[in-house]
Amino acid sequence: MNIYRLFSRFSVLVCALGFTSLVACMGTSSSTNAATPSESSASKILLQANAVPITANQPAAITDEQLQAFGNAVGNARIASLAEQTHGTQQEFELKTRLVKYLHEQKGFDAIIIESGFFDMGMLAKSMQGGAKLDELAPGNVFYMYSRSREGRQLLQYIDETQSSAKPLAFAGMDSQHSGKLSQDQLLSGLRADLLARNSPLAHDANWADFAAVTSKLLKMQRDVPLTKQQNAFKAMAASLRQTYCVPVRHWWCQVIKSVESQAQTFWSDPADYQRDNQMGDNIIWLAEHTFAAKKVILWSHAVHAMHNYQIDAQHLYAGSIVKRHFGDDYFVLNLTAAGGRYLDDYTMEVRNLPTPDPHSLEAFLDTPDFAKPMYFVATPKPLPSDWGRLKSQVMDFNMPPNTTRNGLGSQWDAQFHIQRVNPVTLTR
Repeated sequence: MNIYRLFSRFSVLVCALGFTSLVACMGTSSSTNAATPSESSASKILLQANAVPITANQPAAITDEQLQAFGNAVGNARIASLAEQTHGTQQEFELKTRLVKYLHEQKGFDAIIIESGFFDMGMLAKSMQGGAKLDELAPGNVFYMYSRSREGRQLLQYIDETQSSAKPLAFAGMDSQHSGKLSQDQLLSGLRADLLARNSPLAHDANWADFAAVTSKLLKMQRDVPLTKQQNAFKAMAASLRQTYCVPVRHWWCQVIKSVESQAQTFWSDPADYQRDNQMGDNIIWLAEHTFAAKKVILWSHAVHAMHNYQIDAQHLYAGSIVKRHFGDDYFVLNLTAAGGRYLDDYTMEVRNLPTPDPHSLEAFLDTPDFAKPMYFVATPKPLPSDWGRLKSQVMDFNMPPNTTRNGLGSQWDAQFHIQRVNPVTLTR
């Protein structure tokens, strides 16, 4: 799941409105000088007019009334994306779970798409139709920071709870990168069984053996480039499978095949041809228009996958940008930030301190005696104040200088919750 660690050449880290305070922004702050008195006064006025205080000490204690401003900001959007800055803080997961409950119970959102493998989550959804529990099946199949942490499991347990209610929360996975046990054990056998059921000659195609061998390595996250003969056999078989499953109507297996292809393109290009997010966005759109065609949908992912209006280049977009281009104003993005605290690094599994916020950032201004509540909600003002850009934000790529700045709230996401202090998640299994 670590786009910014596994694929560091093209990994974009979003430091919006002081993401310098979060794990994604471990680089040098874009500005090291303290805010001037006049700047502080102007920023204070902006925030006093637009920051809604949340008085609850814990996310679970936030009332529906306190979330009214958030609900108003979501408005009539059909796709509501809840982004996390790290995969490892207690408050982020707890707040997102509280917001999922609100959106499901108060705003009519009846489906959620999680940053986990498209195939794995699809198979888990089928198992749950027979009464299985998502929280019990999740280890090894759902992204480990969600399935192993106490706080991440709260989402899975809520999904389980709703299955026996009048409004079960449907779920799926968006990720084109597959590494779960279900993928490794059942993807190839399930695909061949479906081909046999269709009496497709592809089940006995000469390229199947090489295709299966290459795919098996990809699902185990092995990035070594196959021999040219195997690559050609893999590509030929994938093209034939797309003709079977993607034409004239895109089948569920079409998305699986395209996801495997995108994983190969990314791994084998190291990853000059980074396709993970392109396909992730395509998976989200397919799910929203097929599996969840009549539903309002929640997205749950890292911020880098959720933000819109950002890309590596014209051929390599991030998932949120693809979804935004397709759904327009029906796509709403909420971001989460914090002023300080600690998080569990999902790559090293070490507890780390959040860096100090940029002195010109929203986090820095909200981390003052004038703003003493545990949390604040800030939506993009409409109309946008002419001086809104004074609250600097940062977007940093590993290959870009750390002084690249832009105002993310209003350009790359639509609203955000600010948490004063965060703590690392607790792993329970």
